[in-house]
Amino acid sequence: MNPLPHISNLAPDRTKKQPRRFMCVNPRCGDTGQSGTFERFQFNADKDTCPKCKGSGYPYVVLMALVHLLIPDPQGRIMGGDGRYRMACDPSRHYLATTTNQEAATGDPEAVNCPGCLEVIAKASIQEPTGSLIVPSSDESIEQE
Repeated sequence: MNPLPHISNLAPDRTKKQPRRFMCVNPRCGDTGQSGTFERFQFNADKDTCPKCKGSGYPYVVLMALVHLLIPDPQGRIMGGDGRYRMACDPSRHYLATTTNQEAATGDPEAVNCPGCLEVIAKASIQEPTGSLIVPSSDESIEQE
């Protein structure tokens, strides 16, 4: 059995509000990034087929875990150890990761790769040196799709 599900076996509880992000493990598709280190080719798509080498499915192309941003919010639907939170890209969502959906959540904006959450971070555009992100509360408006 493959350790990662093929796209056709995508968990029904994975968000459909964000694009699917894949990574091609073919070294010919990768490139040396801005940091000067080799980086695997990542892309958003509906199907797990690399647009460069046309490799498809596991083990050539893998679905990446989607990492969301959690924002402290007294009215948030997600309970955590330090209080209530909301997911930046979907404030009405009431669950985080499950054993099948290949999603995660963090309070660290540097670890986020969810396009919707990254959009919220960009719109907030203020990050304190302590690492805590200043974002509008759920009462203030951030347009959600």
